Amino acid sequence: MSMPGRRAYMREILREYPRTKKKPAGDRTSRENRLVEIVDDTLAEIERMRDGRHRVDLIRLTYFDRSHTLYGAAMTIPISERQAKRWNDAVMRTMAEKMQLL
Repeated sequence: MSMPGRRAYMREILREYPRTKKKPAGDRTSRENRLVEIVDDTLAEIERMRDGRHRVDLIRLTYFDRSHTLYGAAMTIPISERQAKRWNDAVMRTMAEKMQLL
């Protein structure tokens, strides 16, 4: 799978996460349980990074709430667009490692 294809796959997982997380663990498929675990681990790792709380806010606004574009979320936090791209890349790299896509 090409890197753009991987990114699209990971973005879709992040967008589905809030809905999937709300389901009781017993009602989820094994795939859904694995993906919830991966996103939980990724969020925990991101939160431990420098400015982790803001990084998680960027993810929440962009992927979970879907209320902002990456650039709009950057203005809300506030950070530069470039910094938002760097943080987003870090999220995607961390998640790809957890999913063993790298």
